[in-house]
Amino acid sequence: MHNLNFPPEIQCRLRSYDWHKDSMGRSASDIFMLTQNGDLKLVLKVEQDGPFAELSDEAKRLEWLTERGVLCPEVQWFEQYEGRQWLLLTALSGTDLVSDPELLPLQQVEILADALRHLHTLDWEGCPYDQTVELGLREAEARMKAGLVNEDDFDPEWQGEPAQKLFSYLTANIPEVHEKVLCHGDACLPNFMATAGDFSGYLDCSRVGLADRYQDLALAVRSIRYNHDDAAVEHFLKCYGIEQFDKKRATFFTTLDEFF
Repeated sequence: MHNLNFPPEIQCRLRSYDWHKDSMGRSASDIFMLTQNGDLKLVLKVEQDGPFAELSDEAKRLEWLTERGVLCPEVQWFEQYEGRQWLLLTALSGTDLVSDPELLPLQQVEILADALRHLHTLDWEGCPYDQTVELGLREAEARMKAGLVNEDDFDPEWQGEPAQKLFSYLTANIPEVHEKVLCHGDACLPNFMATAGDFSGYLDCSRVGLADRYQDLALAVRSIRYNHDDAAVEHFLKCYGIEQFDKKRATFFTTLDEFF
């Protein structure tokens, strides 16, 4: 924390909080948890500014979601300062689904299914955020050309392959069916919060926007299988309402996610 040059407003505004850096997540941002009397109150995200920074996107989307009553962190302050983006958010109550010791795996996936189904059925009229396949492919190609794709972190089925091979697969296998809904964009278990067994909000919303529902379903299934087992996956799909899971369509979106 001390090697960052904090904006003067942050230094003044957050002087009374205890700080600790979150080292558990896989975000490109530095994340600081701010507590008072042991209670988590605020979260500060800090990211290097540039064409691929996401915090400004997250701030705009969170404000849009908050205006519509969607459960998510509220933006307290955003600034671009000395080559970095700074985003201060309210902390959501509860624990993320995969970390909650009180929730059994089937309970976790039930909450996830309900949260996604609710988001996917919201009225998206006037939503300004496009996360459709065409945009995703453009962004994936730009990140690949900029050298930002971590080939060492690919899923097992793609291990040892260059990013260009994955991109060629994507361009040759664009799904024919596009069900445009309001998607979270990174629907992994740790990005959904619960309190006392009830859903309490969405985290990491920089990719929220209009997309094929399989953008969320594919990443959710991958996350459930990684953290639990196939039985939990089947329970999730049943709770969401999917009778026949389109594996080819899902593979497209998990492959696209390798670029982000």
